Amino acid sequence: MNFAAAQSQRPLSMTFHKVKTLEDRVQAMRRQVWAGLRDPNMRRLALAVCAGDAWTVQDVARKANTKPFNVARLRPCVSRDELCELWNSYAFVKDNVRYTGDPTGLDAYATAWRTLVDLRANDCDDHLICHVTILGHNGWSMVARCTANAGSVDAKGRPMIGHI
Repeated sequence: MNFAAAQSQRPLSMTFHKVKTLEDRVQAMRRQVWAGLRDPNMRRLALAVCAGDAWTVQDVARKANTKPFNVARLRPCVSRDELCELWNSYAFVKDNVRYTGDPTGLDAYATAWRTLVDLRANDCDDHLICHVTILGHNGWSMVARCTANAGSVDAKGRPMIGHI
């Protein structure tokens, strides 16, 4: 099957939730990460990003019929240069995904491919999904930390989920 045919058969790869608990939020993100880890096109992109292979990154963009990625800050990495791989993941997501909030009252969760290739904008949850997917394809295991916004509480006085 060619790349264009595979793209036309992709599901929307984005879900909307009214998140009630931290566990709901974690499960929604985990589902999107697992979807990204099963995506062969995302694997090719992730391996190229961590290696700092700008040509292959742009080839993925061409085959996805999307605008070129900003690869100016990618550094060539030798195998298992962890600091370099972390830098490339950070720089790639930061330079190619504009931070924007979710729709009011909803949490939207997209796969890394949808965020990086289709939307090019999303919030902290989706930035995390992108990093975990990119680094997961390169053999990393990740742990995320959720923080509460200062002074933000729900109707029962519990700290609200803030940033990841």
